[in-house]
Amino acid sequence: MASASLVKLTRLLLQRSDRHPIGRLDGNDQRTADAAVFLRFLNLGLLTEETQLSDSDGIMFETIGGRVWGFCADGTGNADVLTQDDLRQFKIDLTAVCRQIRKANQIEGPPLEPLGPFAMRIGAVGSGSRRRQYFLVRALRPKNALDLAYTIRGHADEGAVVILTPTERNLPDNVIRLLRSTQIEIIPIDVHLDENAAEPLVLNLLRTPQGMPIDEPELFIDTGGHRVCFHGADVSLTPRELNVLVVLANEAAHDAGVVNQHFLLDCLRGSDDNEEALPEQLQKVISLLRTALTSAAGLPREHGRKLIISKRGIGYRLGIQQGNIRIV
Repeated sequence: MASASLVKLTRLLLQRSDRHPIGRLDGNDQRTADAAVFLRFLNLGLLTEETQLSDSDGIMFETIGGRVWGFCADGTGNADVLTQDDLRQFKIDLTAVCRQIRKANQIEGPPLEPLGPFAMRIGAVGSGSRRRQYFLVRALRPKNALDLAYTIRGHADEGAVVILTPTERNLPDNVIRLLRSTQIEIIPIDVHLDENAAEPLVLNLLRTPQGMPIDEPELFIDTGGHRVCFHGADVSLTPRELNVLVVLANEAAHDAGVVNQHFLLDCLRGSDDNEEALPEQLQKVISLLRTALTSAAGLPREHGRKLIISKRGIGYRLGIQQGNIRIV
């Protein structure tokens, strides 16, 4: 199946490009890949064929009588018969890779710009609070992650930065927290490849109706900082609205169930124990929450009833999947 072959070759290219120095593909890689897919990579410039190997690791190669022989340069050992494919070398063009990422994912903004041997500016998507700036950083390791990320931050505008790494990087939690505190997110390309795409390096990232790619949860709530982010956009809420949303989000994130109306009324009563909360007040808060969330994300107003679902006579349920909610 072409798409499976495309994804397999893309992952191999990403793995080799995440080395330092950048690795190469060879004739054996070409022989085991789908011929049409490999040709597509060559036509896109992702790979360029180089001069065939004449020696490698002390082995000299020579063509005699139409056959390729490999033998030790010092004359010791037996000569081995090789194929022409064994000598073929294909260089990975990192600029072409970034160009394809930009094109395949409709990233615009500033043009491609190399930022040293490890990083490349790809572009940006969106505007205002929804703007995301994309950079590719290879060979990212725990010991250099902060230095490279802060270098990227110095070349970026204010706002969110997404660092794409060719392969998944297992960074320590404290490093990830530090990066997120400066609005820097790390996304591994190989994990987010769209396996049904007809062209290489299409990333299967979540998109808002405006087309903003994000890898952050659909709903993020920072209870300590009193901050709510929905589809990448900050949401302004009153303390009562935030209290109700936190309860709904906690239930949705853990049990995906319905929060009883009486429990939500207690949340409204929390700021003043002497003040009795009425069902009409809860309905009003729910309505304001729906409006605030849909307005911030640019969703149609009627979508609000799908975000906070009413169960008549029982309570309310947040219509967001468990994996798309993060509460800190």
